[in-house]
Amino acid sequence: MKQIPRFIPTLTISEIIQAIFINVKNRKKIDFLKLFREEFAKYIGVNHAIAVPSARIGLAAILSALKIPKGKEVIIPSLTHQAIPYIFCDFGLKPRFVDIDPDRYCIDVDKIEEAINETTALIFPVHLYGRACKMKVIMELAKKHGLFVIEDCAQSCGGGCLEQKLGSFGIASIFSFHPHKNISVLGSGMVTTNSREIFEDITQSVKQYERMCWKGVVKRLLYSAGLRFATLAGVWRNITVLILKIFNRQGVDIVEFMTNEVPEKDREKAKKTKWYLPQSYHGVIGLKQLERLDSLNKKRINNGNILREGLKKIEGINLVSQAQSDENIYTTFVVRVNNRGRFRRRMLRLGVDTHSGNMFAGSTIPGFEKRGESKVADDIVNRMVHLPVYPDLSRKDLKKIIESAEKAINNE
Repeated sequence: MKQIPRFIPTLTISEIIQAIFINVKNRKKIDFLKLFREEFAKYIGVNHAIAVPSARIGLAAILSALKIPKGKEVIIPSLTHQAIPYIFCDFGLKPRFVDIDPDRYCIDVDKIEEAINETTALIFPVHLYGRACKMKVIMELAKKHGLFVIEDCAQSCGGGCLEQKLGSFGIASIFSFHPHKNISVLGSGMVTTNSREIFEDITQSVKQYERMCWKGVVKRLLYSAGLRFATLAGVWRNITVLILKIFNRQGVDIVEFMTNEVPEKDREKAKKTKWYLPQSYHGVIGLKQLERLDSLNKKRINNGNILREGLKKIEGINLVSQAQSDENIYTTFVVRVNNRGRFRRRMLRLGVDTHSGNMFAGSTIPGFEKRGESKVADDIVNRMVHLPVYPDLSRKDLKKIIESAEKAINNE
């Protein structure tokens, strides 16, 4: 039986080896990180791009540069990563959750204005799972009320809206290059902006971080290479899947157990995390990944549309609405089912690995239980299942995913 992984990273082992070789040969003659920043800014359609240790550090750097007075409110979607509201709190800001649109998983723009008050300073739209928020409405509201807009593009690099790249609408934007994203640069991230002042401020602020020692470089290289190795067809079929099934019998997803974050506990861990500046090898890999990004995203879109067409008539499986053009690059393909655990166990037995994601409804994050509305997020967050949609999938693979989903939902 063919076994389909939940995820295959975009970064290949050959790209990792090439980056090492080029850096050894280069010996600092060419600033590849600078070249990557310049090419990335050009690609997004902004004046400036700043390489940062991570998207989280990038958001903190933007907030530091904006100098928003303490006590002001920030509008964020109710379906969020647990780290985001805490970052705003670190700057004395108060998150205000606005519920999501169940047909997009992005912030419901029809509910934003009613959440705006005299203390609101910023709107933080998150282009979740590769789906673009309705940026025309958001920018009009921001202009009307004199608010900043910071875009979260951590899961949507290369996506667009209104014939404009995501990450070019707000005062600044954040991108993540974690190995699990649709563009992988061994961790790290990027901030984009058209503001010269923000660019200069963040450029100075990130200098506080050290260059990574060789042990750290090796660790990241091994992690990314290990991800790719574990999803090679033979390794996945003969080793990885067996491990997953052993733990699955105990009701444990070992991958999620090892990688998912938990509010408060991981907040303390994050405070102790040592962040490092991106280096030349990040630039080498980033340039190569950027060169391939559009073609990989086109494959994701094609795969996502095939899955949509095959799954839309299956009773018991709920999908988001159809997007136009590049407004959904399908960083991941999310469906909703009534019994997620049972559905995922059946899918694994049928040869298709899935995951549940690591997002939270705002009301479930400690300390934010009454900070706005999250009824829709509360309802769907425990029913979401992420199906494989990555570029490596063949039409035969996609057909198997669809057929397996139908069998799993019907208990066949």
